[in-house]
Amino acid sequence: MRARRALPRITAPTTVLFGARDPYRAPASARAFASRILNARPRLLDDVGHFTATEAPTEVADELKILLQRAQ
Repeated sequence: MRARRALPRITAPTTVLFGARDPYRAPASARAFASRILNARPRLLDDVGHFTATEAPTEVADELKILLQRAQ
């Protein structure tokens, strides 16, 4: 997969945000994804499935705030 091979080239602060109850991606998959990006911060949201932004909008907004603070 081309996208997967490109992950190590990402240099911007990155948060890999997954729902812990995602029926399509296991938590181990989230950690593996994040491990391919230098200094990525993996985050699993409890009681959230595949559609993180619609299922947990407040938590996603909080994570975006943290990410933006890291980018400064």
